Amino acid sequence: MSGYIDIHSHLLPGVDDGVKSTAEALECFSFAKKAGFGDLVMTRHLMSGVYDASREKAAEKIGQLELLLDEAGIDIRLHNGAEYYLDETFLPKLDTGVETLANGRYLLVEMPLMQIPNFLPEVAFRIRLKGYIPILAHVERYREIAEKPAKAFKLREMGFLLQVNLGSLVGMYGTSVAKTVRFVLDKELAFCAAGDVHGASWLAPIYMAGVKELKMTWGEKVASMLLRDNPQAVLRDGQ
Repeated sequence: MSGYIDIHSHLLPGVDDGVKSTAEALECFSFAKKAGFGDLVMTRHLMSGVYDASREKAAEKIGQLELLLDEAGIDIRLHNGAEYYLDETFLPKLDTGVETLANGRYLLVEMPLMQIPNFLPEVAFRIRLKGYIPILAHVERYREIAEKPAKAFKLREMGFLLQVNLGSLVGMYGTSVAKTVRFVLDKELAFCAAGDVHGASWLAPIYMAGVKELKMTWGEKVASMLLRDNPQAVLRDGQ
């Protein structure tokens, strides 16, 4: 099975805490292709006062990488996107315009890892009111969800689609997160699985061990849904 789509990656050199060079990015692309991925969304962090690379800068870097991919003969399609940090500065951005995944309606967001903010229900409502579809990144990594995994149901009820990290399946973030991601998958709460790759050292645990664990434990049908079918809906929405 191939044609996988990763809607969450940090492979634009020098824009956030992801890859640092084009050489490292190309190494990641080559590995992703070998693991069966054909499309990657370049979701740089957007966090006020920390990471703020512009849409134009991202587009320029994507263009440069596409040329290098063509020269290297690596058949990977790149798509623009962003991962928004939900804080008090986020809601005004909805009024001025936000960057979605592959120019569709799906919007990737993350919240503080240590505590679910009180304003989260309002944020989910406002995002949907604007016509966007919110995807909450790496749901299993938030402390409150790891402590009480059943809270993931409430996030779904708020209107968030839930994304899980492949690396969580093989213990990249610890045993508590590994248990939580299994709860989310067992309860069929996940919309998609993604890499959230930040560099070359992440590749084998995520694209090899993580994908293998997903298929072995939950089966080819679930793996196809989380890695290909649902992510394909995200890309098609932007066409």
